[in-house]
Amino acid sequence: MSLYDDISRIMAEEFPGMGQYILKKQLDKLGLDRENIVPEDVPAISRALSEAALMFGRNKAKEVADRISRIEGVKEAIDLQKDPAKRAEMKADVAKSKYNAGEWSEAMKLFEEALKTAEKRNLPRLSAEIRRYMGNIRIRLGDFDGAERDFKEAEAISKRIFDRKGMVDAINGLGSVEWRRGDYRKAVRYLEEVKNRGEELKDFKLIGSAYMGLANAYDEMGDQDKGIYYSKLALNALKRIGDRKGMVTIYNNLGVTYARRGDMTGNIEDFEISAEYYRKCIEMAGEIGYPVMEGWASFNQAETLAKMGEFDEAMEYARKSEQIFEKLNDNLGLSGALMAYAIIYREKGEFKKAAEYFERTIDLRRELKTPYRIADALYEYGLMLGKTGDERANTVLEEAAGIFESIGNEDRGREARTLITEKRES
Repeated sequence: MSLYDDISRIMAEEFPGMGQYILKKQLDKLGLDRENIVPEDVPAISRALSEAALMFGRNKAKEVADRISRIEGVKEAIDLQKDPAKRAEMKADVAKSKYNAGEWSEAMKLFEEALKTAEKRNLPRLSAEIRRYMGNIRIRLGDFDGAERDFKEAEAISKRIFDRKGMVDAINGLGSVEWRRGDYRKAVRYLEEVKNRGEELKDFKLIGSAYMGLANAYDEMGDQDKGIYYSKLALNALKRIGDRKGMVTIYNNLGVTYARRGDMTGNIEDFEISAEYYRKCIEMAGEIGYPVMEGWASFNQAETLAKMGEFDEAMEYARKSEQIFEKLNDNLGLSGALMAYAIIYREKGEFKKAAEYFERTIDLRRELKTPYRIADALYEYGLMLGKTGDERANTVLEEAAGIFESIGNEDRGREARTLITEKRES
């Protein structure tokens, strides 16, 4: 049995009916002939296939990467590779597979090993790319200072070798760091630079990404009008290159922004527009086979419909989201579905049932070690407890504020502490 047969069997089992298509598409992108695959090619194939599998959730990406890594001869091919540059590239590809799978510690270890070789052998383009990946991992681990160092080093390397695209990708990473820190104005400055450089390069994917980042930053700053404006610019940029996966994400983001504006204004029309964008997202996600985003838009839709008083339809979307993420074995997505149930029951005034779902959401997110999402669920729970006069409200809000502040999101921390102060003064 050939290496192609081994990989083809894995894809057929993981993606019944479409595994062969995904494999063919990725081999074409890599310029590989199915008849001539050698062990040295497998790390790059693993990276490409695990990245494609992300549309079905990180758990699916992990399963694909893990199974391919166990194919006989692959590990030995890396260890026996005599060319240090090729060995560093192969190790970096394995690290990217681990990255796609969400195995941050394993990915970081492999990236560090590959970086040592890349720096020793003077491979600046690979060094800069590895630094960008490491920066993204540090963001996910909450090490924003470390991430900033990695992205700045990547920017400096790319500048030295006149790699304009690499420079812009590093600047985009710096914008992500500031967004996660909660310094949205600084994030906007970086993202404006990304947008301008993207226009110089005529890279509409990069332009769309910059506009998407700007939309998220303004949304978090409470300027939903600008958030909507930039999301629509992002949508137009990605339509130009037919990036339907990116378009699906923006439809979901527009739904979120309109819903937030509805929360602030009490305008039912904003919720109606939000619901329409979620419907577009769910429909297109179904068409292109993107179940993760279909699940996310479904639980967001459930929350919006609950705020409109459409409880039966909201329940249908919450159940749909729950079923999608249970099938994908995606616990992060499942925590979103549980949160939707909590919001539905809260809006219905069934506070005991809502509390049960809030606590399940918080417990699951603690297991997943996702600080922002833990704090967000605690905040919503504390908000409900405060309105019902439950004495636990301050304790819950204090914890939410502490977590927000610990990850550098001072604005959300202040929101939680303001609620505590208002409750004490009332």
